[in-house]
Parts: sequence; C-alpha cells; structure tokens
Amino acid sequence: MKFQRIAGRLAAGMMTGAVLLTTFGGNALAATEVTPLQEMKYKKIVTTDGHTYAPDTSFSFTLTPVDHSKDTTQATFADNVVLSGVEGGLTMEKGTITFAPSGTAPAASYEGSDNIKWDITKFTRPGVYHYQARETAGNYEGIVYDGTVYDVYVFVLKDDTGSLYVKNILCTKPVTDKEGNTKDTKSDLIFTNDYGKEHDTTHDITIVKKVTGNMGETNKDFRFHVKVKGADGEWYKVVITDKEGGRVTETHLENNVEAEYTIKDTGSIHIYGLTAGDTYTVNEQDYTADGYTTKYVDADGKEVSKENQVTEDGKLLYVENHRDAKIPGGVVSTVAPYALMLAFAAAMIFFFGRKKKLFGE
Repeated sequence: MKFQRIAGRLAAGMMTGAVLLTTFGGNALAATEVTPLQEMKYKKIVTTDGHTYAPDTSFSFTLTPVDHSKDTTQATFADNVVLSGVEGGLTMEKGTITFAPSGTAPAASYEGSDNIKWDITKFTRPGVYHYQARETAGNYEGIVYDGTVYDVYVFVLKDDTGSLYVKNILCTKPVTDKEGNTKDTKSDLIFTNDYGKEHDTTHDITIVKKVTGNMGETNKDFRFHVKVKGADGEWYKVVITDKEGGRVTETHLENNVEAEYTIKDTGSIHIYGLTAGDTYTVNEQDYTADGYTTKYVDADGKEVSKENQVTEDGKLLYVENHRDAKIPGGVVSTVAPYALMLAFAAAMIFFFGRKKKLFGE
C-alpha cells in the first residue's frame, strides 16, 4: 500500500511537470512566432480656442524614401544600419485628411487619420529602411500648419522560410529641450495644426443693443439680420443673449448665409471664429417709423460701418437706438400760464363789479 501511494505521487508529479513543460514550451514557441505588423496610421489634429468649428478643408501629406547611397558616414538607427527607402515600399493610403464643421457646438480640437500601407514585394532583403513624412503647407486662413519632418523607419525581417515581412515601423522627430539642444526623439506620427489656440488667428465680435432717450423702450424686441462672409463651408459660433442676465441661446452661422436674431436693450449677439479675411454685416430693422434714430458705434463711441472685418479679439459694436419725447410748440405745458389766466379773470370780475357800484347799476 505504501509503495502504491509513493508510485501514485510520483506519477502525479510527472504529470504536473509535463503540464508545466508544455506550458513553458508553448510560450517559448509563441515568442519565436512571426508577428507581422497589421496596421499603421498617422493622425491630424486641429486645435482651437474652444469656440471655433472645424475648418472646411483637406490637409495633404507626403511620405518619401530617403536616399543614403551617397552618405559618407553610415546611417544608423537604434544601433541598426539604415538602408535607403524603397520607392513604393511604404506609402500613404490617401495622403489627405479632410475636416468639415458639424455638430451643435465647437470643440477644443478635431482629429482625423489615414492609413500607412506597405508593399513587401518592393523590398529585396531584410533591413531598416528610411523614409520621411511631412505635411504640405496650405493657405487656409487662420491655420498655422505643422512643419515637423518625421523620420520613419521600417523594420523588414525574414521568417523561417526566408519570406520578408514588416515587423514594425518607428518614427522620430526633432525635439528641442530647455537648453536649446535638439535631438531626434521617438514619437507617434501626429501632425498638429493651430487654429486659434496658441496663435491669435481667430477673433470674435459682440454686437450690443443700446436703447437711449426719455422715450426709449428697454423691453422692446429689436430685430437684426447678420451675415458673415468667409471661406466656403465655414461655420461660426453665435451666442445670443436677449438682454443682460436674460435668456442665452447658442447656435451657428453658416458662411454667407443671413440669419435673423431678436434682442432687447443690453442684449447681445456674440460671433466667434472670424479670421482676418472674414467680413461681417449687421443690419438692424428700420425703426424710424417708431420715432427712433439709429447709429452704429464702436467701444469709443465712434460711428462705424455696418459691414467690416475683425482683426482682434473682443471687438465691440454698439447699435444705439435713441428716442425722446417731442413736445409740440404753442401748447401750454406748465401750470404757470393757467395761473396767470385765472388771475386775469379774477381781476376783470373785480373791475366790472366795482364799475357797476360806482354808476348805480
């Protein structure tokens, strides 16, 4: 019995060991398996001040082979010899990333992406192949384009059968530290464009309603027609306050499309996302028939045009409606004339009364 128990324990131990060996063996095999890279993307980010809709445009990019055939010093990356990039070996699927304004409110940033593709048949031997990726600078108003040039390294390896495959793609970009020293640093392939976040390229204007005069109606609704003309497809954030401290409504204006808003005294129409070439037009409904005179003035009280451009943040435009009471001439307007008339009448009664007594009438 004792021998059987020992034998049973030995058998159990051997089985356990076999399981462990199988497990470790499986892991070792998995570690040596060929695992080709399945997907690689590059991204585009547009940053804003949080009040600006996405631009209505496409951004273009290039990915080109780097020629090392004439290098006097052998190029290396991470202790690997670097080979010249192969034409057609690594490409961008579209080479463009497109944005368009949408949604109910602007965001602080917008993001898009495109795929990087590779054709393994273009490579003839294993190695680390060198490419460069960059954005093509455009001229969309208000956009500060990313001038970063990324170095892209493609690791082409050989499997047990001698077939080539792409194991990895790594990118670096030049980074300058606080001391002013620049060195290549590993990085994701991301191009970032500033659309008013850091650079003052987008502006805003507030149209304020002001009612004056001793017959000005501060609770009256005044109707406005507003339009912004800029780049095709652009949207502009608009915040309407019907009166100071009153109801606030957020909406948007589309490029070159007139919109109608109604505000009271101290109310405002705040428009965001204007760039240097954009032109705004403000037309208040004509209230001349109601006795109002209207003028458009800036923050200093100087009269300005109803159509203009905005070149700075915090622009103010006051639309002032003035109405005073008009007192017609020749009409008694104080109690003093009435008092004089009553005094004159009393004097006449007194005079004629005495006359009757003197003549015995």
